[in-house]
Amino acid sequence: MGIYKKTIEIFNATRILLSLRSIDLPEDLEEFAERCKDKCCEWFGKPEDYDWEVYTFSGPLTYSQCVANVKQYWIVIDRVTLAEQDMKALSYYVANEMYHRVVWTLGGLRSKRWIDEIVADATAYELLRLEGFDLSPSKLHAHLRTFKKLPDEVLSLQMLTWDLTDPKRRTPTEYRVTAILFGRALRNLVGWDVFRKIPGSANWAEWLAYVPEPQRAAAACLLKPAVTDEPETFAQYDIANLQVSELLLLGEALAFRGKFDEAIAVSNRVLSTDPGNVEAMRIIADCERESGSGEVEASAEGSTPGVTTA
Repeated sequence: MGIYKKTIEIFNATRILLSLRSIDLPEDLEEFAERCKDKCCEWFGKPEDYDWEVYTFSGPLTYSQCVANVKQYWIVIDRVTLAEQDMKALSYYVANEMYHRVVWTLGGLRSKRWIDEIVADATAYELLRLEGFDLSPSKLHAHLRTFKKLPDEVLSLQMLTWDLTDPKRRTPTEYRVTAILFGRALRNLVGWDVFRKIPGSANWAEWLAYVPEPQRAAAACLLKPAVTDEPETFAQYDIANLQVSELLLLGEALAFRGKFDEAIAVSNRVLSTDPGNVEAMRIIADCERESGSGEVEASAEGSTPGVTTA
């Protein structure tokens, strides 16, 4: 049975490889890819394999992989996205995969797949912002919040997989949405210059040392439910001990993720000690408005950048 299963996997993997078609990206997108590579090197460090050639293919899914025996890095973009010629979506995927190309040899926090993916998403959006793409108002972000989301504890289960040979073993859309919204909230909370230190940090304790107060306590409370392998790092952080400024930051981050009930609860903590706090009342009003605006959770899949079915 084991040999049969392995044979099927090899057959399916070979079939997918044979389905790839080498493509030439538009010249402006090729130039954008080079800028992405150089900027990622500036942010995360220049890899030893910097001179390896990058080849672009069309395929059934968007992903990237290193082909070490021939010293090449492949970026595969799904045919649907290519056919639609949506420059924002294409640029997002190129930027996302170029991040992976630059950091793939790093260890530390990015060795955990969900952490690697939230940094890839944030990096892609930062690169698009630098290119002048209009990312606000974020209709894309509002769309993401309509998907079903999972409890934060699930993030540490390492469910992010790209099994090209078996569609049933690919990452559930709701898991990717949960991870991406989590990462974007964390990035908004601490700012890009601090957030981008995640891949170079050995653990969360090292990364939190870069985060200034009051963002540090709020970030730790946001991370705590999702990180199960560093209990000693987060033992000192508890919502009950947060100051008003820290609670407001946490409430804003929870609202950004679409966790409206939790954001309202945190904001009510502020009002219990500071009844006239304008920011807390604003967060509550925003949450009540958005939670009643038809943003019902759904599990339908889409081709939204950052929410692939791989």
